[in-house]
Amino acid sequence: MWRELIADIDANAVFHAPCSAEELLRLEAALGASLPNELAALLCETNGVEVAYGVSLVWSVNDIAENNREMRSQLRPGGALAFCMPVDHLLIFGEAGNGDLYAFPITPEGVQNRVFVWDHEDDSRTCQANSLAHWLQATSETAGS
Repeated sequence: MWRELIADIDANAVFHAPCSAEELLRLEAALGASLPNELAALLCETNGVEVAYGVSLVWSVNDIAENNREMRSQLRPGGALAFCMPVDHLLIFGEAGNGDLYAFPITPEGVQNRVFVWDHEDDSRTCQANSLAHWLQATSETAGS
């Protein structure tokens, strides 16, 4: 299912071997949060996806863990992005290729399935879709126009 949705965005997308259940558990432990079911399912089908120009639409489990750790450290006092709001309430999972990042919000109830974009220029966070599937479908429609 996920490969088909992504292939509609970029017929030349690069898919990777699925991640293991153990890798998902390690990722959740590193993040201190459970993954949304849709993201877990996508990673079990393809552990990361690159589209045109090498853009990582969805990072691998290792990249999700590392990039979230790195972003959170850069946004601490003294960090390179200390002028921005903290991103501890975001589970960042991919990139737009222009510096913007894709993320799920982390609320007191847990990680929500809504997809947000974090704008690297103005530090805004905007909801793009109510689910990963809807976001991929909307991205596909945008790519096709």
